[in-house]
Amino acid sequence: ARLPLAAARPAERTTRIAYAGAVWGHLDSEAMGFNAWRRAIRDECRRQHDKDSNSCKWSWVSMRGSGAPAALTLYAASTFCLQPPGDTISRSGIVDAVTLGCIPVFFHPQQRELWTDHWRAAEASVLFDWTPAAWAEGAPQPLVKDPAVYAARAAAMMAELIAWPAERVAALREAVARA
Repeated sequence: ARLPLAAARPAERTTRIAYAGAVWGHLDSEAMGFNAWRRAIRDECRRQHDKDSNSCKWSWVSMRGSGAPAALTLYAASTFCLQPPGDTISRSGIVDAVTLGCIPVFFHPQQRELWTDHWRAAEASVLFDWTPAAWAEGAPQPLVKDPAVYAARAAAMMAELIAWPAERVAALREAVARA
């Protein structure tokens, strides 16, 4: 459900933060608690958008790809692209973001371990680790499934990304371009 990407890397990014995804219909994501993260992120994105329409924009995308063209357009115009886990740690949005020059923002440290033969995620992404320290080894499962619990984390994360200095953003964008 992806489209050809012609001239997809604009020099000026008009949106600071983008989130493209769904918060329902993901059975494994719901069972693992990641939908709570996704709802908190979506809700905070909407709050930020209400304050400043260029701070954060959300686009709905289904698992079958409905809404993908709008998401790709949003990623191409955005500086940071939020990539919370869904049914799995990986998601197609990570590849879309990198391809379009948008800095991926991860929420689980295992996301930086994806595709290590193809890119250096630690140099070309941002990690806000939302995993509880009490997790069992290798279990990517939040202990709390209520999105309200993650609201403060979502707000703090977006405030930090909005406030990042231009030099730091430029260095990450260069790393993404090399990815």
